[in-house]
Amino acid sequence: MSIPLFSDIGKQVKDLFEKNFYFDSVKLEMKNSLTSIMTYQGSQKYSIKDGKMIGELEGKYENDGIKFNPKISTESSSVSAELKVERAEFKGVNWIASGSFNPHDGKKSMTLGLHYKGPEYNFELASLQNDPQLKATGNLFRATGVINLFGWLFGGQMILDPGAGKMIKSQVVGGFQDGRCSFFVVCDPQAKQVSGSVFNLINPNIQTGLIYTLGGNSHSGGGGGGGQGDKDAQPSLAFCANYYLNSGATVKARINADYMLGLAYILKIKEGISITICTEVDAQKLKQGGHKIGFGIEFS
Repeated sequence: MSIPLFSDIGKQVKDLFEKNFYFDSVKLEMKNSLTSIMTYQGSQKYSIKDGKMIGELEGKYENDGIKFNPKISTESSSVSAELKVERAEFKGVNWIASGSFNPHDGKKSMTLGLHYKGPEYNFELASLQNDPQLKATGNLFRATGVINLFGWLFGGQMILDPGAGKMIKSQVVGGFQDGRCSFFVVCDPQAKQVSGSVFNLINPNIQTGLIYTLGGNSHSGGGGGGGQGDKDAQPSLAFCANYYLNSGATVKARINADYMLGLAYILKIKEGISITICTEVDAQKLKQGGHKIGFGIEFS
């Protein structure tokens, strides 16, 4: 298998836990191809809890090693785009530029970077400005790398603030990945936290995943410098399974250490159309209220 980016490590488990669970919402998704080089996808999500409506529209253009992805989101009230140049003559080097703009408050962010990928490694260097994921303002520098050593994957990430002359985030990861299973351990010195994931394709019809977190601390104050009264966070553990039925339907279930049980049933009505019905219940309080339901329709 190809070497993943640092941000894509454990993606199989993440997708297993997140996809098809639309708790407390009704979601409509649509995907279509305009031409052989241009596609688009859109989604509309209605929150049953607060009545809010969230919409997203994303386009994808790909031709001759150039990829362009514009996106509009009502959740963040922003317009964003990503441009990626990946040509054979660059011999494994990909150039990436992305940015976002919020017309309501004038906030904007930008990322310029490059990926250098080979058979046994995948490196990334990027300059970040006002990155929304890190909730940081100003210019930051990010470097990540993943290498393959005798079938094992090892990698790391560091994010530097040149203006303050300090490292604001660092992580190291180690693990194994092939077509059927993967497991990774991630250490975060800043958060004093160890987390990890396990994915297993038992057979073509059954997938399982496990995620856990140990250590770390929770802050009662705001971000940045931390708040008063830091305390140790409780360890977390969650398990998820996906089972493909012969009828073209799929059943998913997940549960965590707090006994929050999520169930989803995905039915493929016909080619390109599927529906999802899901629910989340507190297994410790089955006779009480507060359980969640969700519904989704996908056209592709």
